[in-house]
This record gives sequence, C-alpha cells and structure tokens, in this order.
Amino acid sequence: DVFEVVEPEGRRRRIGCKQFELLQVLMKYADGVSREELRSLLWSGAENSNIADVTVHRLRRLLGFGETEGILSVPGGYKLVG
Repeated sequence: DVFEVVEPEGRRRRIGCKQFELLQVLMKYADGVSREELRSLLWSGAENSNIADVTVHRLRRLLGFGETEGILSVPGGYKLVG
C-alpha cells in the first residue's frame, strides 16, 4: 500500500505502509518514543534489529527532513517536532 502525505506547503509525498504507521506512532507519542517501543509496536519479532532506524532514515529522506528537523533523534529513540 502507498499513502499520500500533503505537506503544509501543498507538496504531496508518497510513503509506504510502514512509513505511514511510523508517522502515526510518532504523532501519537508527542514526547517521543523509544526504538524498543517502535519495534514492539510496528515490527513484532524484530527486537534486535535496526529496522526502526532504517525506516526513520527513509521517512526523513522521503519527507525532506534533515537530522535536526521533523523527526529528531532523542536519547534512545525519536520525536516528531514542528
């Protein structure tokens, strides 16, 4: 499945299902979410994997975010800002 995200400027971006689910989790956990929580919520059975990091990296790239905007790395996890 592919989802379309519309940015405030009106640009449309297409993202995959897991990337959309990740974005939903980041919006739900406004104070941030740990890598372990992400893996548990989105990828059961991937406890020792870097799948969360890889998916965050891809989502940042697709949405045009740098390392210091949009999805921030916080100690142990990630936080959506802006």
